[in-house]
Amino acid sequence: MKIEKINENKLKILLTNDDLQERNIKMAELAFGSEKTRDLFKEVLNIATDEYDFDAEDAQLMIEAIPVSLEAVVILVTKMDEEQKIVTKKKNKKSSYSLKIESDDFLHIYEFKTLNDVSLVARALYGRFGGASSLLKKDNKYFLVMRNDDKFNEITDSELDIIIAEYGKKCIVNPISRAYLFEHGEVVIKKNAIEILGEYW
Repeated sequence: MKIEKINENKLKILLTNDDLQERNIKMAELAFGSEKTRDLFKEVLNIATDEYDFDAEDAQLMIEAIPVSLEAVVILVTKMDEEQKIVTKKKNKKSSYSLKIESDDFLHIYEFKTLNDVSLVARALYGRFGGASSLLKKDNKYFLVMRNDDKFNEITDSELDIIIAEYGKKCIVNPISRAYLFEHGEVVIKKNAIEILGEYW
């Protein structure tokens, strides 16, 4: 965990998956809050008060979660003045977080170094995998996003991991990592990536 005081009214906190695992917090919990998440923010604010003279007592705080990688997120904590409070209420009456929470059940993301590696996986899965699949590219790496929830699939999640492990690696999936990938990644194949690569590549 890294804390940086931007100014008298703003903090920047960098949290990694390791930081969260130490506190038994899932990355997804940051987007909708939990008792453990609130305890984490109390910890951060206590450190900020003691080490950075950032006094947030009796202040209304705006908290924003910004994914910066698949395994890290920046939390911005801002003390709001009266004008900011009015603007914030008009813009967002629901929550300080802008991330939309969706279920990640059955969703898998795998990272590959080359398109050829992805195509080899697609050939191995062609005709056996019946779920949704997309292919994205980010930082010269390829990411295969798969939803293995189709009842007609002939392959289990465990078998999927075993087959793909030979060519790529599995990524941690949560609303923040998924949002980062889809926001910053380039869509190569939007739908039916397994079928397209398995049959034609």
